[in-house]
Amino acid sequence: MARTILLTLEYDGTEFSGWQIQPDCRTIQGELIKALETILQEEDKKVTGSGRTDAGVHALGMCASFKTEKDIRLEALVRGLNSMLPYDISILTAREVPAGFCARRNSKGKRYRYKIWNTLRRPALERLRAWHVYKPLDVDAMREGASYLLGRHDFSSFRASKCTAKHPTRDIWNITVKREGHFVVIEVFGSAFLRHMVRNIAGNLMVVGAGEHPPEWIGELLRSRDRRKGAKTAPPHGLYMLHVNYDLPPDEHSSWSDIQVPLRPKDKA
Repeated sequence: MARTILLTLEYDGTEFSGWQIQPDCRTIQGELIKALETILQEEDKKVTGSGRTDAGVHALGMCASFKTEKDIRLEALVRGLNSMLPYDISILTAREVPAGFCARRNSKGKRYRYKIWNTLRRPALERLRAWHVYKPLDVDAMREGASYLLGRHDFSSFRASKCTAKHPTRDIWNITVKREGHFVVIEVFGSAFLRHMVRNIAGNLMVVGAGEHPPEWIGELLRSRDRRKGAKTAPPHGLYMLHVNYDLPPDEHSSWSDIQVPLRPKDKA
């Protein structure tokens, strides 16, 4: 009988052309399929992601589902995948889910994080993991601007021109803006997101923080439903897929891989 498995993974998106498999391109989905086909000895694997991150976007909690006929233990699957996947992808957990489950269709909400490195000094270690904005940012103004985005709205003003979603209406349940050292961190939690929606939110909140527009401008931009009136899209390397919500019971084995392996007597100091 076929089993449906849900994986949670993290990755550094710097050297990938995004999540979705593409001809002659290095993608997360493509690398995952190759590893699964090798371990499971099953051809033409179909792996469905909870979303499609763009080139350069990172993930701390991306989810993907697939079916298999093999009775492989989940611990062995995770260890096997992590031994075969490239250094910039790591499987965090695996769990068996009901037949018919789909990582994309069964999503009940997603949380994204956007990181801005906000200091005059350009970063070295964070150069590919945060957007460098040297102008001082007013976090209170950004937070006030973000408040206009809460609720259900037509987010056409925050949608990429090539977005293929059937409609632009989305729900944002929570949005936070806070300063953490040199970082300004934006987190957005909602039902689903349009292409480049979070990056466009970050780009428009940035210009509010820089004093180029007042906070209420975000509300005016939202109501205009015109992407051309907004600021530039924030770069992809500051964006992180953080978490996907599902209507699933707690998995008592979901953190097995975080358990420390006890030292053997001869390994002890």
